[in-house]
Amino acid sequence: MLNPGETTRSPQVYVFHANDTAEHFDTVHQFATMLRMRAGIAAELEEWSPPQRTDQVVAELQRFAEADFVLVVASPEMKRLMDTLHQGESRRTIGASLARNNLAEDLPGALRQMLPVVLPGATPADIPRMLFSYSADCYEIDEIETDDDDVQKLLHALYDRPLHAKPPLGPPHPVAAEPRPAGSTPADPSAEVLLRPGATVVLGGRTYLVHDGVETPSGEGGPEVFRQAPALLIGEPNERVWLRQVERKSRCTGESFATLAGEHDLLAEIGQEQETVPRPLALLDEGRTRTLVLAWPRRDAPPEHFETLADYVPHPAELDPIVVRRTLEALAGLAAPLESLHDRGRSHRELAPRGIVRIDEENLALRDLGAAARPAVPGERATYRASEQTHRGRCQIGPWTDAFQLAAVAYHQISGHRPGDERPVPVRQACPLVPETARASIDAALDPDPFRRPTVTDLAAAFRK
Repeated sequence: MLNPGETTRSPQVYVFHANDTAEHFDTVHQFATMLRMRAGIAAELEEWSPPQRTDQVVAELQRFAEADFVLVVASPEMKRLMDTLHQGESRRTIGASLARNNLAEDLPGALRQMLPVVLPGATPADIPRMLFSYSADCYEIDEIETDDDDVQKLLHALYDRPLHAKPPLGPPHPVAAEPRPAGSTPADPSAEVLLRPGATVVLGGRTYLVHDGVETPSGEGGPEVFRQAPALLIGEPNERVWLRQVERKSRCTGESFATLAGEHDLLAEIGQEQETVPRPLALLDEGRTRTLVLAWPRRDAPPEHFETLADYVPHPAELDPIVVRRTLEALAGLAAPLESLHDRGRSHRELAPRGIVRIDEENLALRDLGAAARPAVPGERATYRASEQTHRGRCQIGPWTDAFQLAAVAYHQISGHRPGDERPVPVRQACPLVPETARASIDAALDPDPFRRPTVTDLAAAFRK
């Protein structure tokens, strides 16, 4: 909806969000305001409408109908509303039902209209499954600024403009009179080993079936592309593995190749001391790719599924004292491998539920070593970014960063809510079931000042009390 006096036609956008927390709404409001005031997008929030008594179904139908695009803000509550029959706040439940109906009525059209947006404080795992978070584009925004890369990508989508101008078509090139002799242009071996959902790839003579959920943390652009995915190693012992792969697209320094080699060596060294780190099975070079093959520690039997903590983020109503204590004790087991990294002058820096593998009901393991094998830089990506990891960070990144992220994971798992980026709600309010010692330690570890945080060892000790 345009305000009086606004005549320039711009995309009409409805920012559809769930009411998770007050901090979440503040982020949504900041995002919608940025779209209107600094990007010239006619963004609309339900909260900007007069609080008149009205038919909520008709009002929501009108918002969806008038919008050129509906920006669906990812959050745990939004995922529950759209992917289940969970009853939330009435207006959001109506909107989620309408979104499902539009997808069923015209899937291609609805996917073009409904764009999933991941704001700071959320993760792609919070995108409703019906919006195809892995097979269709999403917009993972690190900073709510118009010059943020993903904000720019979103603006190009809203204005229906390409990210790069297409070059003009050149004159036809003469076609050779006879085909080239067989074998004169060898096929690129990398094409058959790239990680794609559902692909069967052969690496080092072994066959792997790549599962859905291929991640490209830095996107497909640039001279090097990093991909990672769960897979099944076909043939004895038929175990689940985690693949981390770098593809070189052009000449470059090969820094990412060296990073994978460094992680392989770190795991081989730390694995002699710790059981809660993945086992490095192989480091394989094929064509323009290098792939690190990891398997997690076995218990009584190989797991049937690749499960991470992201599959077990609870709803607040599902929590009880036994579940909370069991969760904290399992997370405490991750302190030992993190301390091994810290002793070597390294830090993980990418701790998050989807990066922690669930071995069984009582044991967890790191899916990989995160960013431990590459230098720390301000502005680096992370699901839970500590203050020192932002561009505005004034302190050095280090072991205290892992303490912040381990506490953030614990907060999320025992409350069902992500901690706020600036001032998270104290644990006592978010989850009253947590023992007092653990409450105090989690609150301290989430302090923006790294010097006030406990070590991961102290944090684990508090989790066990």
